[in-house]
This record gives sequence, C-alpha cells and structure tokens, in this order.
Amino acid sequence: MRTNRDDFRKPDIDALAKRAAYICSNPDCRKLTIAPSGKTDSEFIFIGNAAHITAAATGGPRFDAGLTSEQRSSIGNGIFLCRNCATMIDKNGGSDYPVDLLLKWKKDHDSWVSVNLNKRADQDEDSGTVIKVISHNQQGGITAGIINVGSQPRNLNTKLQNQLLRAFPDKEGDVIVTSTLGDGEAHRFATQIKDFLVEQGYSINGVNQAVFSSQLEGQTIDPEKRTIIVGTKT
Repeated sequence: MRTNRDDFRKPDIDALAKRAAYICSNPDCRKLTIAPSGKTDSEFIFIGNAAHITAAATGGPRFDAGLTSEQRSSIGNGIFLCRNCATMIDKNGGSDYPVDLLLKWKKDHDSWVSVNLNKRADQDEDSGTVIKVISHNQQGGITAGIINVGSQPRNLNTKLQNQLLRAFPDKEGDVIVTSTLGDGEAHRFATQIKDFLVEQGYSINGVNQAVFSSQLEGQTIDPEKRTIIVGTKT
C-alpha cells in the first residue's frame, strides 16, 4: 500500500548499516548496534536505525520540498544511527541537528570506518607514556621538559571539531590560538585547529606560542575570551 512517506528500501537500509559497520554515526556516540541473542543461535538484537537526513514526509524534521520522492528515499539521504541518536536528531523539528551537520557525521564516519578496517576493536592508538624530564646543574644546551614515548601525535577528530563549532557559533571577531612554547606536538595540533577554523570561515592570525607559569595539559577552549590554548599531550 502506498503511503505519504518516502521510506528507504530494504537493500538501502542494509547497505547503510553495513557501510557504518553497525556503529552509530554520531561521533559523540559510536555505539555498536548489533549483538547476538541469547535465545537461539540464529537470532540477534539490533538497535540501529536508518534515519532520514531530510524528512520522509511533509512537516517532518529538516523536510526539503525541493527534493523528489526518489531523492528523499535514496541512500544518499540516509544516515545510520542508534535508536537513541535517531530520536535525538529529530527533536525540536530537527533544528538542533541541521542537514549540513548530519552529512558531515556521515562523511566522517565513512572515513573513520575505512581507516579502522581490519584493526582490532580493542586497539588503543593513543596509548603511550609521558615522561617529565628535570635537569639539575645543567651547563649549556636545552633540556626538554616533556618527552612523549610511544604515543602518536594528536589529530583533530570530529568530536573536537563539533566542540569548536559549538563554542564559537559567531564568526565575528578573531579567535586566538596559542600553544605551549617549545612543544612541537602541541604547536602542530594547534595548527590543525587553526587550519580547520580558517576553513570554516573564522578569522585567525596564525598560532601564538607562550610560556605558562604552570604546565598545561590538553586543550582549553574559552568561548567568552575567544581563545584556544593547546598544552602538552596528556
């Protein structure tokens, strides 16, 4: 029976789930949505959802009257989420989760799944040891205050990108990015942040470097002062 909804076809629903590795595409969630059932060997528990980016029917969240019925029901208009996130993005008529954001989630999740193909699920890419070096009675030369051993440099992920965009919704006025002086990893990461914000249309005049009275770790975002400070990798 024909309905007024432009729903996805079953093959497209399956393809969305498999392309997402059955993992929620929300970068702040990424919950696994499928598991074996304890009832029989052939059954499973599934809590995933092929959600519409623009609504399947008139009046729905993010509805786009400019799309055809075929476009509305196509896999390009779908994003794979857990049921909680699928409900969440549609609250308030979808105003909190616009089309551009959902398309970015989908694109970034595709990339994330591809990068992690054939890797162990319990592999910790950020594991490593941070060693503090203190010099006594040194004569000449420069002593590093921090050495990162076995740990990969930080990379700007989708979660932090979204935090930055939420922290600075207004693009009027400069954003000041500063890294700890002498910490090459922090400066490289601060440069990634600067480049991302510039791509988004923010005004940033390079990356400053500064010496702080106490050791700073991680990154600090201050929306009121419009500042981002990148310290030593934790």
